[in-house]
Amino acid sequence: MKQKSWARRVAAAAAVALALTACSASPPALLKADGVARLAADRSAYPAELAQLRASARTLGAALLADGGDAGNGNVVASPGSLLIALAMLRAGASGDTAAEMDSALGLPSAHRDEAMNALLASLDAFNGDPGSVDEKNPPRRPVLHSANGLFVDKGVPTGDGYLRSLAQYYGAGVYPVEFLDEDVTKPAIDAWVNQNTGGRIKKAPAKYSRENTFSLLSAGGLAPLNVVRFDRPFHYEIVHVETGLPLFMGRVSDPRSS
Repeated sequence: MKQKSWARRVAAAAAVALALTACSASPPALLKADGVARLAADRSAYPAELAQLRASARTLGAALLADGGDAGNGNVVASPGSLLIALAMLRAGASGDTAAEMDSALGLPSAHRDEAMNALLASLDAFNGDPGSVDEKNPPRRPVLHSANGLFVDKGVPTGDGYLRSLAQYYGAGVYPVEFLDEDVTKPAIDAWVNQNTGGRIKKAPAKYSRENTFSLLSAGGLAPLNVVRFDRPFHYEIVHVETGLPLFMGRVSDPRSS
């Protein structure tokens, strides 16, 4: 009887230890090129490229809305602007046929793509803030926009120095080296990144975790404040960054009662 009681206590203690470990997980460490200053491109120098980026974001948004919800009929919100930034970061490391296919499918500029994206990001950075600091009951008068993109790369797959330099120069970013085979460590770390970059509103990565992954791309976006307006009929909406014309969010409400 004493042995069973002792075993239960050990099991309970182990469960508590595991729970504390899961709760204390931190996002992975960022690997970024050393000594590379972020470019400060002039937005006025790339009007044609910025127009292509806006068109690409709208195409992405339309595809996300068409594919989302309940068989295309549910309430859906998407962040095409944030997704475009994430894909542009991915494109910076592509070459050959892969690069050509991405440019064709996404409608990306054939030249000065990264410079134009750098200028666009600088405009968005003026509104950057911590989504977790927003008091929903007393939101700030000035909008808080947060867009984060995580490139999680398996440590067994080398990341080229040229790619790291491009990410640092144009996007002020890097990659997060992880070990996908070590799910007990990597999954909580990625979930912690999601939790941090959504201000605690999303606790876990939405995509199904796979130990066979060698690469994972996550995009998180948030905007506050938003005035809630009630409608009694289905509608579509867009939230656009006025200065650049980039569609930050696009949504469809098919059933206003459940929104």
